[in-house]
Amino acid sequence: MKTIFIKSRDIFCLDRLDDFNSRLYRIELKGEVKVFKTGFTKKKNNLNLIYTLEELDKGRRYFPSYFCLPEALVKSEDGFEGFIMPILEGRIGLDELLNSPDFSHSTKIECLKKVGLILRDCDTLRTKKGLSKFALSDVHEGNFLVDSKTKEVSLIDLDSCKIGSNVPGEAKYLTPGSISNYCRMYKKISKETDLFCYIIMVLNYITGVNSSQMSPDEYYNLLNYLVSIECNPRLVQIFYNALRRIENENPDTVLDSISEDTVNKSREFCKYLRTYSYF
Repeated sequence: MKTIFIKSRDIFCLDRLDDFNSRLYRIELKGEVKVFKTGFTKKKNNLNLIYTLEELDKGRRYFPSYFCLPEALVKSEDGFEGFIMPILEGRIGLDELLNSPDFSHSTKIECLKKVGLILRDCDTLRTKKGLSKFALSDVHEGNFLVDSKTKEVSLIDLDSCKIGSNVPGEAKYLTPGSISNYCRMYKKISKETDLFCYIIMVLNYITGVNSSQMSPDEYYNLLNYLVSIECNPRLVQIFYNALRRIENENPDTVLDSISEDTVNKSREFCKYLRTYSYF
């Protein structure tokens, strides 16, 4: 992977790109605006990060164009500083889109379906040399960007992926307090954890809450309610199977069955549940 050398004092003067992420900065290189993401303070974590970036670079020719791959390592006189990524202009975070009244229910479903297609493309990637263990790891709404005009979905934060023998980054929906801890198959990052997190994303849209923080009782009460309002039986079964020790099914092919009425009723039901819980 190519390396760019920048003086540490110049890095210190960069403007932060995102108020919510202290590791992202805007940088201009040869007239082009890029994203600079800093490394970690611990050398051990940086060694793992550099390995991850180099493995992604080795497999670059296999990844679809909508995978926002790191472009170069950044070093200064002090050593490794971080890496460069392309900046994606004119895009909105999927998390923001799903919660915005400015986008229709059908648009939101279409964008969620495209995330499912990305996971199907990951199945193809795993057939390529050196990528048999590949998984996105941190699958959540904030790691997908949607083109505001074309509604094409791009994937970011690939430095947290599982690739080769690296240690993947922590996944938002697989934290110690997550409902995933009730199923042993989610202890290691894999295709199954990616699908579980995607299933949680779909449930989050339906319910309007972070369903990964539900207790098992709350989770199954929700599924029973979805059955009572005649939600697609196959979709409910996918939700149910997500906490069983069997392979997950990608729900993208049945998302069109989710009606706006189902979403509205489910959100009202979860408001009731939230009165007596902490999720």
